[in-house]
Amino acid sequence: MDKIVPFSSLTPAKQEELLNEPAKQPPDGIQSNLTNPQNFNNGGFVLTSFCLAIATAFVFMRLYAKVFLIGRVRIEDYLLADISIFVGIAYCIYRLIINVGFRIHQWDVRLSSMSEHLYVMHLCINLYSAHLLVTKTAILLEWIHIFVPDGRRSSFFWACCCLIWANIIFYSVVIIVANLVCIPIQKIWDKTVDGECNSDANFLNILSASLNLAFDIFILVLPQPVIWKLHMPKTKKIGVSVVFAIGILATIASCFRVADSLQYRSGDLTYVASDLVIWSLVEMTCSFLVFCVPIIPRMWNGSCTRDPTVMRMWCNRSILRTHPLHHLLRRRINGAWSRCRDYWKINKILSFSRDGNYEENTDLGWPLDQFRGIICTREIISTVEDASSFNIETDGRSESCPWTEPV
Repeated sequence: MDKIVPFSSLTPAKQEELLNEPAKQPPDGIQSNLTNPQNFNNGGFVLTSFCLAIATAFVFMRLYAKVFLIGRVRIEDYLLADISIFVGIAYCIYRLIINVGFRIHQWDVRLSSMSEHLYVMHLCINLYSAHLLVTKTAILLEWIHIFVPDGRRSSFFWACCCLIWANIIFYSVVIIVANLVCIPIQKIWDKTVDGECNSDANFLNILSASLNLAFDIFILVLPQPVIWKLHMPKTKKIGVSVVFAIGILATIASCFRVADSLQYRSGDLTYVASDLVIWSLVEMTCSFLVFCVPIIPRMWNGSCTRDPTVMRMWCNRSILRTHPLHHLLRRRINGAWSRCRDYWKINKILSFSRDGNYEENTDLGWPLDQFRGIICTREIISTVEDASSFNIETDGRSESCPWTEPV
């Protein structure tokens, strides 16, 4: 990049010639390939699409469980709008693959393409920091609601609060610093613009990756002591611990990101930056798993099969709220639904014959001997009255048809 320092003083023809040259001199024994360089475009496209599909699927599963099964949405659930940031990062990677190339050496890239590469990477840094700011805050808020349900100010509660504020401050500072590396800001991606850049930018990248790894380790370890103090069988503790230990995948990705940040000094920016994007993408996907996986088992514990029409009833209720008579309609619909549901529950167990004796309903596989107690009761009162007890005035009408005319 030292070539373009006196760029503004060059003639237009010289500028055009310089922009068509490789962005970096190749090592000894290697020749630049500017037409068809070796790349990882297909792999980057598949990996990005896979991570995007996994993250989106788990986000929608969590929303379904929270809205339709649990029926309670907290502030951390609204932070799932962060999926839009993840989509923005996927767009940046697709753009990088199409316009520059993915995992391509810098000596195989034209100098004119470096502006596009640096611009996309600048967007990725900002979106990546904003994503982790929001997602890690949501994870910690979720754990407060899970492990401190009574609102007791325990050590776990204060640890989560401290991490939340440290996380917000840290990533806010990262975003600010990333946009102040060069003045004016356009010089971050366009080196032909006159201005100044901070020479310690690489050190800031290493520091940011290291502190991010420390946050991941804290979040991974934090709930484990609480889980092992729960009053439950050891096997269940192991299962819960494994569910909350999914963050180890994000920690591994953070370790590789730190290693790639150390290699940034090599000067092969386009190649190393692609590796950084890969591990950042894996880490962001794992952050969605850490947030969504603990709530997913609610979809398979019988709550969703107990009432399969819950989504339809919720939609009907939302429509009825807009009607002027929605209160009356809602009461009548709920009453009818309750009666039909009770009738359905009884007839799942018994089927009554004409002579009044019930028989086992073998079609539905409900053995009658498994039920104890009274299933259904019905009271019938029959009264008999003697007609002689009434004072009937005979006026010639028929006794069997008193409404007829007198004879």
